Amino acid sequence: MKYWRQIISRKMDNYTWTYIENNPQETKRLLGINYKQLEELINYIKLLEKQQKEEKEKRKRN
Repeated sequence: MKYWRQIISRKMDNYTWTYIENNPQETKRLLGINYKQLEELINYIKLLEKQQKEEKEKRKRN
């Protein structure tokens, strides 16, 4: 999970990400998944991180 977090956090500085954003049709060739799947994966990872953060905060309060 840390690996993807790093990719997401640096995505705008990353040439590959910029290329994918400008050429979403190339996503399948570069990553093996289509652009919609990539977006869904990123959103899912963000959701998991949010849930983990909420759980951690909940445990702190108890």
